[in-house]
Amino acid sequence: MGLLCGTPGRRTLKSSGDEASETFARLYDEEFRVVAHAALTIVGSSSSAQEVAQEAFAVAWSRWSHVRDLDRPGAWVRRVAINLALKERTKAARSRPQAELPEQPVSTQHHDDREVMARAIATLPDNQRIALVLRYVHDLSIADVAESLGCKEPTARVHLHRARNKLAELLPPMMGER
Repeated sequence: MGLLCGTPGRRTLKSSGDEASETFARLYDEEFRVVAHAALTIVGSSSSAQEVAQEAFAVAWSRWSHVRDLDRPGAWVRRVAINLALKERTKAARSRPQAELPEQPVSTQHHDDREVMARAIATLPDNQRIALVLRYVHDLSIADVAESLGCKEPTARVHLHRARNKLAELLPPMMGER
């Protein structure tokens, strides 16, 4: 077995160069950015998201004989990363005191559109936020989103529908407010 080091595009694989290593390296190159971004939507920190993504790929490598035969190994890695990120966030939340913040409506008066959108998306429940990012930012199919979330396709569609409805409720109409 080998060890994958570095970031996509600049990674090195310490191995005998067999086909399994090359297949894993391709998966890593193709999926790392999506996996890290999925983790980022949960943990909120780029460095923590990178660590979660690396750990998810380490788990995939340790189980590569099984993972490589899956129809969508990238979705499997995303699911592992999502689970790891949720555990990381829970652990971090337990270690720091929580302050109650008053709920504030999203406003565009002092923020640019991207910040307003990011704040609105951050208010969504995990499954809705992850589904939204995977589908619309990373352009994954409904099947890939569902597999990444560990649910069936109709459930993934419900998460997306609810996310869009909540965003429509939170975001003021962009026309006429400026």
